[in-house]
Amino acid sequence: MFTLGTVILILVFVGLLVGVPFRFKAQTSDVLERLRRKLSARATHAAFGADDGKAWERLLKTRIWGITAVAFLFLLLVQQGSPFKNDPQTLASACLNAIGALVIAGFLTVMYEMVTRFLPALRADGLLSRFGYKGVWLMDPTSPARELRDGLATRFHGSTRVVIVDVTGHELIGKGPGPAGGLLYDTLHTLTAIPVQVLLLQPESVSPDVEQRRATVFQSVLAEMEVTPQNYVRRIRATLDAIQTLNEQRPIECKIEARFYTEKPSFRALLFDESILVSPWVPRESNAISCFLDVAKTAAETTLYSALRYQCARVWAMSANQQDAAQKANGFKSMAVRREPVPAQAFAARER
Repeated sequence: MFTLGTVILILVFVGLLVGVPFRFKAQTSDVLERLRRKLSARATHAAFGADDGKAWERLLKTRIWGITAVAFLFLLLVQQGSPFKNDPQTLASACLNAIGALVIAGFLTVMYEMVTRFLPALRADGLLSRFGYKGVWLMDPTSPARELRDGLATRFHGSTRVVIVDVTGHELIGKGPGPAGGLLYDTLHTLTAIPVQVLLLQPESVSPDVEQRRATVFQSVLAEMEVTPQNYVRRIRATLDAIQTLNEQRPIECKIEARFYTEKPSFRALLFDESILVSPWVPRESNAISCFLDVAKTAAETTLYSALRYQCARVWAMSANQQDAAQKANGFKSMAVRREPVPAQAFAARER
C-alpha cells in the first residue's frame, strides 16, 4: 500500500516538473507569462545601484551569517555528545563541525538572498519591459565584444533603414575593418542593401554654446574631447573615407549618406526599425567605455523610441549635406589610407 503510494507520488512529481513543460509548451509559457504579469502588475519603481543603505544591508547579512554559523556550531557540538574530550578525534570532529556550520549558514543566507531578491527583480524586469527597455550594451572601443557586433548585425538584418547619430563616427566606422576596427564597418560592408544615414558634428561650427559664454559648440567639444582641431578633422576625414569606400559596392538607392549637424552633441544613437540603442556622448571616445540603452519600439506602454526617433529626424532635417559642410570647414579631402574589410573566414579564425 505504502509502496504504491510512493510510486504514484514519484510519477506525479516527474509528470508535473518534466512532462508538462516539455509536452505542453505553449500552455506552460502562457501560464508563466500570466504569472509574471500578475506578480509585476503592482510594481511602481525599479531601483538599481549601490548606496549607503546597500552597504549597511550587506554588513547586516554578514552579521546574521556569523551568528547563524555560531548557533549551528553549538548545536552540532551538543549533538556530538562530549566536545571537550582530550583526544585527536574530538578535535577533528570539532573542526568538521565548524566547517559544516559555516557551509550550512552560508547556504541558508544565500537561499534567503535569492528568495528576497527574486520578487523585486521580477517586478523590476516587468516594469522596465512595459516601457520598452530591453537591456544595456557596453562598448569598449579598444576591444568591442563579439556579442555586440553580432547583435548589431542582427538588428541591421531586420531593418529597412538605419540611422547613426555620432560626433566623429570614428569608433563606429572610421577605424576601418577588422575586430579592432570600426564597430559597424564590417556589418556595413556585408549588408549592402540597407540604406544608412549618418549624422556627424560639423567641424568649425560657429553655433553658440548655450552653456558656455563666448564659446562656440565646436570650441566646447574640442575642450571636452581634449583634442586639437586638426585631430578632430582627421577623425572626420577617416570616417568619410570609410563611407566612400563602403559606397563603392553599394547600389545607388542604398548609399550611406553623411550629413552634419551644428548643435552641441548630447547622445549617440543607432536607430533601427524595431529598436534604438542610445548612449550619452562620452567626450573621450577613443578610450572610454560607452553604455548603450536598448529601447524597443513596441511595448505595453509608451516608450522612448518615438521621442528619440523624432529627435533624430529633427536633427537630420536641420543638418547640412557633405558639400555644404565641407565649404564651411575648409574641405574634407581625406588623406586616410583605405583598407579592405576582413573576410568572414579570416575574422572567425582570428576570433578563435
